[in-house]
Amino acid sequence: MAEWLNKWQRWFRAPPPQIVPAPIPEPGVWSLRQQPLLIWETAELDLLYNCERNNTLCSATEDASGETLQTVVLGFEHDTQRILLDEFFPAHHQRNFLGQKFQLCLPSRGGVLVLEVIVRDAIWIAQNPAYVVEILNKKRVSDRRIHPRLTFSGPETPSVDLLLPLTPALRGQLLDLSSKGCAITCFGPQKPQIYSRKGQCRIRFSETFVMTADIQVTQVNFQRRPSRHTLFRARFQPLPLTTQEQLLTFIHSYESLTGLHAQSH
Repeated sequence: MAEWLNKWQRWFRAPPPQIVPAPIPEPGVWSLRQQPLLIWETAELDLLYNCERNNTLCSATEDASGETLQTVVLGFEHDTQRILLDEFFPAHHQRNFLGQKFQLCLPSRGGVLVLEVIVRDAIWIAQNPAYVVEILNKKRVSDRRIHPRLTFSGPETPSVDLLLPLTPALRGQLLDLSSKGCAITCFGPQKPQIYSRKGQCRIRFSETFVMTADIQVTQVNFQRRPSRHTLFRARFQPLPLTTQEQLLTFIHSYESLTGLHAQSH
């Protein structure tokens, strides 16, 4: 931590030649704190420091547009409630994020820590931007509701490849999803012959996030209406930690995004 604080101080007090400060916000904006210092639990601080240490991929949903980006926590300063975030992905080099609010989601095994943050400053490190954000508020989503069941419909529904032993590969659509499992719809005139309940599924959430998981098929239901299709319900086998964190981040980001869209209509 001391080593990171030394780097933080160098960035703000005596930046080296390769770091070019971004335009300074309007006078008085940064100096005026909008809320008093937050009271942090030990588990919350541990999560922040672990995200910094492990380069954990986090989601950041912009309040104004509802767009969900990805970033990494580069540093955390407890006394000032400031976080240094890596460049947002997909990259927006020409976009000015100063003054924009985000919902920053930090995933963990026990839940998701959601931080309401505002971008206060930007710096350039090796020709890449990094953002200084102030934490305005926080909330903890407990493990009891960390895995809500999302439902999908329409053209943006993720596609799924279902791979079962001795069964031809099946292509379907994701019907619903939680961190524990999913439901998949595969259209076709006949119910597939299932010789084993164990297999794999490959879910294409986006071009940058394709999740492969070992599964246990818990239910197979052939239906004729509104058209012939087979409904599979599957339970995920234990996921690698990185995959689990990505899945939890996606679930919470999707919830936040659809909630923002619902409020705007």
